[in-house]
Amino acid sequence: SAGRREDTRAHGKFSQEGWATSALQAMQFRARQPWKRRPWKRRKSQQALVVQCTKQIAASGRRRQWLTALQLLQGLRRPGLELDVVAFNAAMSACEQARQWRPALALATGAQRRGLAVRADTINVVVTACEQGRRWGLALGLLREAGQSLPEPELIMLNALISTCEKCERWRHACELCGEMSTWDLEPDGISCNAAISACEKGGRWEMASALLGVMARGACQPDVISFNAASSSCASSSRGGAAFWEHSLHLGSSLAAANLESDAITFNAAISACEKGLEWGATLALMKEMRRGGTHATVVTYSAAVTACEKSGHWKWPVRLLVDMQRRGVGPNDVTFGALLSACEKGSQWRRALEVLASERRWRVQVDALACSAAVGACGRGGQWRRAVRLLSEAFLRELEPHVASVNAAVGACNRGSGDPWAHIERLMTSMTNASLKLDIITYSSAMEACKSCRQHRCARELIADIRSRGLLAIGSGAEGKSNQEG
Repeated sequence: SAGRREDTRAHGKFSQEGWATSALQAMQFRARQPWKRRPWKRRKSQQALVVQCTKQIAASGRRRQWLTALQLLQGLRRPGLELDVVAFNAAMSACEQARQWRPALALATGAQRRGLAVRADTINVVVTACEQGRRWGLALGLLREAGQSLPEPELIMLNALISTCEKCERWRHACELCGEMSTWDLEPDGISCNAAISACEKGGRWEMASALLGVMARGACQPDVISFNAASSSCASSSRGGAAFWEHSLHLGSSLAAANLESDAITFNAAISACEKGLEWGATLALMKEMRRGGTHATVVTYSAAVTACEKSGHWKWPVRLLVDMQRRGVGPNDVTFGALLSACEKGSQWRRALEVLASERRWRVQVDALACSAAVGACGRGGQWRRAVRLLSEAFLRELEPHVASVNAAVGACNRGSGDPWAHIERLMTSMTNASLKLDIITYSSAMEACKSCRQHRCARELIADIRSRGLLAIGSGAEGKSNQEG
């Protein structure tokens, strides 16, 4: 009949365009047909419309048109139409492919409210959406709720869930999921174990990461370079375990070679970073030599960790040599490298080296931060170069940097030990510190009082005493007041 031909044309238009408006027009057209009085035909037509619309939702998902998919699904929410989990799953998949995890989770909640049976592909889509949105709690809750209707989850679903826990730094839940796989007659694969080890890495749990590595070695899934690197990085991320974690990182490197796997830059960087935290500067230098022998190129991360290890151990010569080696090999230093170098120069009172490093930092167009400036000031102060220290501090205040109070104190102390009249410089420094909202401590006031004493600035001394009292530093205030009264 003419009505059926028009209905067929409406379906053809709906299939070709795939837009939400076509679905709504098709449903409105069906409602006006004279054969709607026949219930079995109406039900059949409605089922066909749901199937056709579900196909269009899936097609919209492949084109990443998630809004169109949601509009099509919304058009099906009408009396007389029976939505099934396939339509919801198609819409959720469209949202997941477009990385729209919030609508995907809202659809999953709506499907549960309608009492639709949870299927494996539905949970896979929602878990993937949770992974994108780092909603590990929602993913775990969905898996528990689906426990009765879905007794055997798929491995890909559990892997996505473990990856969600890894991204959210939930190492305990990631390890528990790996252990619970046996209850579903599943065996963790490389993706499962590597994600769990990475979760332990982010949580600094090197013991648990090593245990998972041992489980992989004893099972059917053998660890790869990614597994060893993640376990070694967990040693570098750990702040607990004493000296054991850096030794274990070196052991992992040996195990990697024993497994006929080739170490890469990540392997060495993780081991060097672990040795840096353990203050094992000799081990870091030995690892760098091993890198060169093996043909592995050192990165800025490698050099920065080695420089920091030497700096923390009180060795200033090696950081300078490492900087020269970096420049010779074309590796650009970063702010971490220069910060550790200047700190090493400060500890060694190497003010000339500090100024050279500061100039090199500017040549490399690395922004000089407050810590680097403070270290350079401290190096000049400890080296007795009070004029250079004052000049660096003045530049720092002009650039609105906030040097560390200890470095300022070193400069003030150097002013007292220098020749000439240091009080004018000290007064300007203290004014700049106050304007920069830096807290003056007891050492600052002590040095200032010493300068007042040597320069016979009694009025300034009394002003300092009043400032000391207003700040609550009564102990030093009483002592300074006694000195001022004796001399004035």
